[in-house]
Amino acid sequence: MHIRMLRGRELSDAAALSDRIFREPGQSSMADAFPYIFSNAIRSVSYGAFDGDKLVSFFGLVPWVVRVGEARVQAFSIGSVCTDPASRGQGLASRILDEVIAFADRSGASLLFVSGSRSLYTRAHCCPFGRVRRYTISSDAASRLATSGAGGASVIVREAEPSDLFAMHAVAAAMPVRFETDVNGLGALMQAEAVASTMKAKQSVFVAEAAGEVQAFAVVAFRAERASVVEWAGPAETAAPLLAACAAMPEISALEVPVPMHETALRERLDASGATALDENNQGTVRILNAARLLRQLNPWLEGKTLEAEALSPEQLVAACFGRVDMDALESTAHAARSSREPIPLPYTGGIYFI
Repeated sequence: MHIRMLRGRELSDAAALSDRIFREPGQSSMADAFPYIFSNAIRSVSYGAFDGDKLVSFFGLVPWVVRVGEARVQAFSIGSVCTDPASRGQGLASRILDEVIAFADRSGASLLFVSGSRSLYTRAHCCPFGRVRRYTISSDAASRLATSGAGGASVIVREAEPSDLFAMHAVAAAMPVRFETDVNGLGALMQAEAVASTMKAKQSVFVAEAAGEVQAFAVVAFRAERASVVEWAGPAETAAPLLAACAAMPEISALEVPVPMHETALRERLDASGATALDENNQGTVRILNAARLLRQLNPWLEGKTLEAEALSPEQLVAACFGRVDMDALESTAHAARSSREPIPLPYTGGIYFI
């Protein structure tokens, strides 16, 4: 049994293993839903355990640049983690995770996002992080939210067309906190429907036009009478009526939308509409690979502020940097370390960039 990075056509074996573990008849292949993991057209950095030539355990690994204002944070995401049932109980996943963490560290990344939160990851100091407010917009709340127009200008909501891709990319690129991607990457991730396919839901993409230009978009997954926003982008004055129009569709009873806590303008409109809300952590867990490196990469956003990290546990360090909902057990040390600054914002990790 040996552990190494996958090569070339071995990705098809990884997709087949992932399909056996995660997919049911009628669902799209993991290879289609997660092209950044399984495409041979992209340089793979994913890891696996091999019994001879047979792949028996797999960790999908994808590099990102996360923008926080002018700062560019180098990060990796872990997902599609699976082990052949016949090879479980040998500690393979822990051994692969150790290799992945070492690789991500020597690659210059400062963060490792993980799509899961089970003990495999928490033992390796991957911690819950961030604060997201998940709203449920009823039809009544949608009516009130619809009045939050673009400065009095008429907002037109419609399904997106292929010709909108440049405009949607411009909208996404204008978000101050985001995963960085080019126009082709945005199109590929929307086309992949990773979250919608996992939910066994139907996906649609909508745009909002104001003053003749696309100014917001929303990727929505429909399942039965409820719908969930997978990804959204745009200024609050245009995003709010877009979400209102989606929530008012006659085929659904409510629309769920996750809003990171740093998106204060949209939260204010949603709170005023009467939409119900639940605060939760960002999706999955995160490990800080190197605190000093993270602060260097964040320096344009921090503007010279520092963080005394030596006395903090990994869990307290994550809480001090990014905040989290369940802060009680971590608050005393983390609060002192955080000083007077707000938590560092991160994009929502459960949207189209989910791995």
